[in-house]
Amino acid sequence: METIGKIISKAEADKNFGPVVQSIALDTAEVEKLIQASGDYLLFHILESKLVVLDKNRNAMMGDAKAFDAVTPFHVFSTSKVIELLKSGNAPTTTVELRKGVLSVTNGEYTMEYSLLCPPVCPN
Repeated sequence: METIGKIISKAEADKNFGPVVQSIALDTAEVEKLIQASGDYLLFHILESKLVVLDKNRNAMMGDAKAFDAVTPFHVFSTSKVIELLKSGNAPTTTVELRKGVLSVTNGEYTMEYSLLCPPVCPN
C-alpha cells in the first residue's frame, strides 16, 4: 500500500474542508507512543465523541474496542505521514478533528488529510 495522507496548512484545510465540527486533543507524546506501537499505519475514528485509534490489524490501541465492529469505517494514515506532521507542527498537542465528511489530524499550523477508509481499503 502506498503512503497515505497529505500534509497541508491549517488554513488550507479550513478552506478546503470547512470548519472543525468536533475535535479531541491528545498530548503529542501520546501520539508518538501510538506510532511506535502501531507499525506502518494508524487508523482513527471518533465514535460517540470518543477517539478510537487502531493499529493496521484493527486492534484497539486507544479507546473502547467494544464501540465498533469489523465494518465500522476508520480513517487510515501512514505512520510516516503522522511523524512528518508532528515534526512540521512541532506542537505539544495534536488534535483529531471531524469536519464535514472528513477526519483530519492537526499539529501546530499543519493538518493531515486525504486518508483512506478501512473498510473498504485496509492495509495488509
